[in-house]
Amino acid sequence: VPYIEEQMRILNDQVTNKKGIHRSFMSMKKLFAGSKTIPQGPHSSVNSVVYGQDAPELQVRRLGDLAFLFQLYEFAYQAYHSAKRDFSSDSAWLHFAGAQEMAALAVFMAGVNAQRPFPLRYMDSAIDLYLNTCKLPQLATRAALLSTECLRHLGQHSSVAAQLIRLTSEDSDLRSALLLEQAAYCFLQAGTAPSVRKYAFHVVLAGHRYSKAGHRKHSLRAYQEALQVYQGRNWSLAEDHIHFTIGRQSTYLKLVQGAHEAFHCLLAKHSEQSPTQQLLFLREYLLVLKMLHENDLAAATVLLPVPEVHTSSTRVYLGPVADEGALWGDLGTWLKLEECAAAVANDGTLPATFRPQLSLLSDDTDNGARPLTVVGEPVTVELELRNPLQIALQLSQVHLLWSFLPSDREDLISNDRADAQDGQAATLIDTGMLDEVLLESEQKQRVRLTLVPHCTGDLHVTGFAYRVGLSPTQLDATSDLGPLPSPVSGRQLLSVRGPKLKNLKTAKNGQFYSPDWRLHPTVVAAMPQLTVSFSNVPRQLLCGEVQRAVLHVSNAPNLPELSSLLIASPTPQLFCLGFNDPDDEGALGSADEGIAYREKPLQSSRAAPVLAQRPTANFVCSLPEAVCRIPGGGDASVPLWIRGPDVVGRHTLRLLFYYESAQKSSRLTHRVLYHNIHFSTLPSLALQASARQSVSAVGAGSPNGLLVSLQAKNLSEAESIGGVDLSLLQVTCVSRVWNLIPLTTHLRSGASVVKPQETKNLVFKAVPFSSKLSQDNTAVVSQLPLARVQVESTCTPCLDFCWRGSQEWPPLSQEKASSQGDNAAMQLAAANLEKAPSLDITLAILWKAAIERDGQIKVVMGQQHVTLKDFHTLFSSVPGQKMDLRPAIPVYPTMGLAAPTFQHVRCALVHPVQANHDFMSSRILVIPVSLIVHNSSFRTVTVSIEPAVRTPPAVVLSSPVTTPELVATDVGGFSWVTGIRRHYPMKSRETVTFPLTAAFSMAGTYNVAALEVSVLTDDGRLSHEPLCPSLVVVQQHRAP
Repeated sequence: VPYIEEQMRILNDQVTNKKGIHRSFMSMKKLFAGSKTIPQGPHSSVNSVVYGQDAPELQVRRLGDLAFLFQLYEFAYQAYHSAKRDFSSDSAWLHFAGAQEMAALAVFMAGVNAQRPFPLRYMDSAIDLYLNTCKLPQLATRAALLSTECLRHLGQHSSVAAQLIRLTSEDSDLRSALLLEQAAYCFLQAGTAPSVRKYAFHVVLAGHRYSKAGHRKHSLRAYQEALQVYQGRNWSLAEDHIHFTIGRQSTYLKLVQGAHEAFHCLLAKHSEQSPTQQLLFLREYLLVLKMLHENDLAAATVLLPVPEVHTSSTRVYLGPVADEGALWGDLGTWLKLEECAAAVANDGTLPATFRPQLSLLSDDTDNGARPLTVVGEPVTVELELRNPLQIALQLSQVHLLWSFLPSDREDLISNDRADAQDGQAATLIDTGMLDEVLLESEQKQRVRLTLVPHCTGDLHVTGFAYRVGLSPTQLDATSDLGPLPSPVSGRQLLSVRGPKLKNLKTAKNGQFYSPDWRLHPTVVAAMPQLTVSFSNVPRQLLCGEVQRAVLHVSNAPNLPELSSLLIASPTPQLFCLGFNDPDDEGALGSADEGIAYREKPLQSSRAAPVLAQRPTANFVCSLPEAVCRIPGGGDASVPLWIRGPDVVGRHTLRLLFYYESAQKSSRLTHRVLYHNIHFSTLPSLALQASARQSVSAVGAGSPNGLLVSLQAKNLSEAESIGGVDLSLLQVTCVSRVWNLIPLTTHLRSGASVVKPQETKNLVFKAVPFSSKLSQDNTAVVSQLPLARVQVESTCTPCLDFCWRGSQEWPPLSQEKASSQGDNAAMQLAAANLEKAPSLDITLAILWKAAIERDGQIKVVMGQQHVTLKDFHTLFSSVPGQKMDLRPAIPVYPTMGLAAPTFQHVRCALVHPVQANHDFMSSRILVIPVSLIVHNSSFRTVTVSIEPAVRTPPAVVLSSPVTTPELVATDVGGFSWVTGIRRHYPMKSRETVTFPLTAAFSMAGTYNVAALEVSVLTDDGRLSHEPLCPSLVVVQQHRAP
């Protein structure tokens, strides 16, 4: 230390002396040379000044170094600062940069404070001189590293990052990569909030420079760090670049698993890349998968990112896929029909263990329980695949993956294992395979994959496997990029979940969604398998046209016997089953096509009414006994009559076939089959009818008769192709109590023809049928031919359609499945009978027409019917049309009572016409009066009797009649002694006598019709029945 102090003293003295002489020489030079000098900047020339060993500038620099070495930082700073000025004056830029660098370090070591901050400008100037003037990047790097350490210690990380970024250049990729990486770390520590995006960006730049320098591990590490920032930020292009680079670097480093994960992420999401770039991604991915399979045979079935699978749209078909349109109808309607059929099959009671047997499971069905499928029948899984790329994908060898637990074993068997090649899985389940599936760019396509189980047990569809590759056109497009990838094997797992739970408090183990078991069917023992087909099914009908088709049913061979076959439909009024002649059974092809009814010559002008059994009308119909049970391999056929609806348009007849197994040994209690029949209707005949009580018939001995008016209009267009002439053959009446008779017995030789847009008016008489002969389960069928032929309408299909068309069918959703048995159906019919109106007449017109269909002229027959349920109301065969024919009721001007156009009851007063009484001996005369009321209507009414409230006119003392008007209105002058107010329900055609008593206090002429009779019908209509004037002449008794 003393030696160093001595040296510093000597150097200080030498510097002082030499600086004095140097200043003298410089002053003389300025004196002789003048004051005009050309200053040189730091970039004017390269450093060319050479100092000797004893140069005072170097002595000052050496003095500063000794002071800095022994921690005399303030003295060192003064020396460096002095040397800096000298070097700058001499344009010694290399020495000048070094002096600035050391001066800045001396200030930092002496301690930075507010009075003397860190001279960052010295470091910036030194780095600039090293780089640009002296062309010494190594010294610039040294200065920058020293400066960054000082600034990092002072917390100025932004300045550190800026200085490091300035040093990056194209000269050295490795040095630039290191500097960029360090600058990126500085952005994480800059300020109160780290600059994450700047960090990620510069890390990516560092990884790129590492890659250029050949340091792939460092490059991979840098990109993986940047991915943590860019991932999930919707910066798709930047994220794609990072994933692609990671995949490439991992491939070069033989990190196949990492490369697979990177390329998997590239294809597993929506990409904004061009088709060419996506093709490159897919090619690289396939190459990586090939390497992965070669290195690890156990990884032969990796999870593939393409194509996308919409698991919520997955459909599962249990059994053969028949009518897909029927499956996708109104599901609620099918389920309700199944409930009704199950109740009928179980004697009117729905079993407590009833469970709908769905043949199609989707997101719209209730999948809360394991579905049941039958051994030996296919299980088809329909997947919705979507290609998210803008290039085509070619899939091959597509098949389902499954696990199966047989009922007689405890080990789980799967085809998703390497040991599945031993053939054990193939003996349990046949797995169908699709050879090729081509998905165009961004295309959605449904793919059906099939399994056929051969033994009972629990099946679980876990996913599907396939091979993915490039299409032939894409192979040609990528041939110049290197080796062509071959298709590779992979798989995707399938997992579906049910709807979200409404009450999250009931969720267990974090399960907020209900379970979905559509991919977990249970395979049960063999069941019958019904196959349904139709022949001669019409595709177009006239409204009301009846066509005969044939229903063919069969049971698959080598299966149990089929029993309890039922048919349910939401529109039972559109079809019926059975033969129209028992002799025709077994001869389905004997009837002429289009001829639905049997015609026979008319024996007499008036056919006698016939009592026919009323068919049971509900949503479920039974089949003949020969068709209800079908053995394995057997078949049967039955006629199916279809009637065109009365509304023009397109229609669908939905039929549900319900059947059971005769063995009752399977967990599957029953099976169902859906079928739809589509057809359209054209306009034909429309009916309007009304009924009025025949008042004029009272005197003729038929007080209970009706006049029925029927109007038939041909709605077809006259000038259109669909115009058709309709021949009216017969009018048929179906009722419980009424018999229809013609007003005339004259019959025309030919049928009544109604041309397009023409109307035919018919009037008939209806009389009650003997109630002793009719029963609740029978109907009176009256047949009135309109020509000299008679159409048999007391059997199928005419009577069935008449009875079904007259029913008011409730909505199927309100139908109770527990009341669909035979006994319950009879009770329901009885209940409807009690509340049915007294007037219940169904009129049907049978017609025939010749139409052109399929290039041929065909004769077709049909029927239109309309049901009358009330008087004075115009009913129509077209649904929804009804008109009240009651005119406005005029007011009787004098009495103020409503004078109706139709009297429900008829009233009469019975009393003495004349009476003599001595009012001098007895002031009161009492006369008995009887009011006779007869219900001449055909419904139950309630009769109310009240005294008329009138202002009594003056008593007429003169006799017998002075003025007719006065007599007609004179209803006062006497009093009723007995109770007048009466309320009495009266049945149809019932007569009741009400005894009354009238009291008179003086002689005169009186009108005892001082009563007000009101009638309340069962439909809530109120009417007033006027009484005819009834006069009583009371005279004063005169003594002889």
